[in-house]
Amino acid sequence: MFVNATQTNDNFNRKRYSNFFKSNTGFALTEILVALFLLVIIITSFTTLFASSYTGVFSAGHKSEALFQGQNLIENAIEDSDFVNAKVTREGEYIITLDNDDITTPVTVKGSKITVIEDYEDKIITLTSFVP
Repeated sequence: MFVNATQTNDNFNRKRYSNFFKSNTGFALTEILVALFLLVIIITSFTTLFASSYTGVFSAGHKSEALFQGQNLIENAIEDSDFVNAKVTREGEYIITLDNDDITTPVTVKGSKITVIEDYEDKIITLTSFVP
């Protein structure tokens, strides 16, 4: 009887893989240690990533809060010309002249400059606005 080569290979592969899954040998100590080492490296990198993201989110939140408070101070200073606050400075009169080729007559705007300095996390935010 003639045996087909593909049948022989199929039988060999079936025996090989069926023995692999039925084997009771388990894993070697070095395989387990390598797997644990890789797992520790992956977990450490993700932990570092999450910690830095956490810090970045809170820093951005504090910056947004400082900007919001500074914006409120500027709005209060715009509404009330007699508004006094230690963080707000109002500087004299400024004149802005817009002169362009498209404009035949220059436009002059008089106003004052309001500056707010707000602190957050050892940093300083400076907001400046021109009020006509």
